[in-house]
Amino acid sequence: MELNGLIATDDHGEVMVAPAWVGSLYFTEAHTVKARQAVLACVGELREVLGDRLRWVTHPTTHQWRRLSDQTPDLHQWLPEVADGASYQLTYPGGASAATASDSRVEVLAAPGWKHGVSFLHFCFPLDVVDADRLAALVFGFADRLGALSGWAGGGLVEAWGPCRAADEPTGFGWS
Repeated sequence: MELNGLIATDDHGEVMVAPAWVGSLYFTEAHTVKARQAVLACVGELREVLGDRLRWVTHPTTHQWRRLSDQTPDLHQWLPEVADGASYQLTYPGGASAATASDSRVEVLAAPGWKHGVSFLHFCFPLDVVDADRLAALVFGFADRLGALSGWAGGGLVEAWGPCRAADEPTGFGWS
């Protein structure tokens, strides 16, 4: 499958826009133990499908970008320890740098319990990793686990996380 005509890069060759399977699910009660277990299961399955395509992670306490490695805090260790009712966020992009657009991405933003807010699970797959039937099975499985209020999935375009910059320019994101 040749899709180079749909990939947009900047002057430095960093990918700004790329095609992908894209999906989002919206759910409540993310601060509860039951929802955290569902998030762990969904993210675990997404990481299994995407494998080494996920290259970056936000550190759970500093929120700085880090290369995904054996040294990355294990989600199964820190998520259950988040204070009851507290919000949490996790992000796994797959670009060549943490700022570039990637067709491999997993994000969760969980609203704190006191806000009674809506949380989300967002994900992207390369078009050649899963087909439409597998995508549908994953989305319906995740929706069931999370007790999703709403959601969608299909073909789309993903954008870069932030402004691309020359190697010697500060990012402002605290990357190391």
